[in-house]
Amino acid sequence: MAQPAPPVLTLEEAIEFNAQDANGDDTYSNEKALFGYINPSEYLVLPTGYVPRSMPTDDIKPLGKQNSYLRFVADHPDQIAHRIAHPYITATPQLIRIKIVLLNYINLRATITSPAEAFYGAQLRSRWLQRGFLYPNLADRKVTYDEVRFANRNIVIENEIDTCAAMQAIKALATNHALIKEALDIAVTAEGVRLTKHCVKYAETWWSIIEFLMRTKGHHWKELYAEVVMKAYTSVSEGNVDFNQPSFLSTVMRVAPHPFGLKALVWGTYNSIAYGKIGNGLILRLSGAPNGFAAITTAAAGLAMIRSEQWYKKFEAIYSDNIRLVEAMALQMMDDKYAYHLSASLYGTAPKRTININGADIDMARADMAVTAIAGVIQGFIIWSRGKNDGKMVFSFGNAKSLEKRCQVNPTMVQKMIQLLDYSMEAIEDSASIEDAANGVFTNFAQAAPLAIQNAPAAPVV
Repeated sequence: MAQPAPPVLTLEEAIEFNAQDANGDDTYSNEKALFGYINPSEYLVLPTGYVPRSMPTDDIKPLGKQNSYLRFVADHPDQIAHRIAHPYITATPQLIRIKIVLLNYINLRATITSPAEAFYGAQLRSRWLQRGFLYPNLADRKVTYDEVRFANRNIVIENEIDTCAAMQAIKALATNHALIKEALDIAVTAEGVRLTKHCVKYAETWWSIIEFLMRTKGHHWKELYAEVVMKAYTSVSEGNVDFNQPSFLSTVMRVAPHPFGLKALVWGTYNSIAYGKIGNGLILRLSGAPNGFAAITTAAAGLAMIRSEQWYKKFEAIYSDNIRLVEAMALQMMDDKYAYHLSASLYGTAPKRTININGADIDMARADMAVTAIAGVIQGFIIWSRGKNDGKMVFSFGNAKSLEKRCQVNPTMVQKMIQLLDYSMEAIEDSASIEDAANGVFTNFAQAAPLAIQNAPAAPVV
């Protein structure tokens, strides 16, 4: 049965969406050796001798292109080929899956005080392994091996038996660790059954949210991102919103997935789309730009918003080079998200730090001056829009903050823009007076900040 096609975002819609939801500028530094900082109690633990299913070693660069998710839905030839090559779940003996849960529960309980949280994190790991969401080079992962010992070493549990029932059946046979019995005690309760069923239903949902946060914020998790995470979760969770405690979210977003690898986050998300496991609310978030460049995408979104204003032509005439450069930067970054990510090498992708304009590579540091040149205009519009968000005028990126530092070049420009916008609302029918006001604002600003304009590259040929 064909899947319903998800909505398609134009470039303007995508960068506008990104301005609201993804304004992070910090990230892991490559010098910190990302996976070397995993606490040993958070290592992924596998049963001795078990060879986990892993993702292919394909380059993820094509997945960073604008609207690349469309190749994985609606009976697209690439979706069909992907599903043939990568089955949804391969057969894993029930006992192996239970061992993975128990071994990881023991390890996670060393730092996670809540038994329920540790149990859910261990369940997620088992499910993600079953789905093949693991980067194949285990030498780069923090993986250890252990064994669960049972009184009856010949115990066999058929795959058809429900996981919770299977755990109850082996509970009396576990002999080597008190925490194993603790985990089994949880598994057979109503809460344990609920957590297990929730994990099966939402494992891919969490995975794609983790990918989204890592791509746009540069971190698996920080408490300040709780609202962003819950907004993404509730967009597809059918009212199941009982996982919003910071400690629980830390387990789900950071501790549980940390050893799996960033490339696995990307591949697993698109694999989940191919199998219809990701809702549209999360698919749209694949259009979020890479972290570290929020000012550029916010500026591009702002330009799209103000283009219909009566004073825009005057603004465009003075800042045409900067405007075109910002739009070119946004377009190229949105079409190669993982290469422009500040931790591109951790995605296995060669970092890109230039923008190509008319065949010439422009260094990002230089090109970024174009954003600074027009930051005051956009930020003035954003601040003004916040004050107008009264139910009558709704602005989708009224909370964007990434341009605030750029406005230090000419802080008075923000206030001038607010005054111009107020004036244009009052004199909306008098185009001549609005143009006169715009002439005063933008001409004065151009004279006050000539360096940013003079150093901007020539406008690209359209």
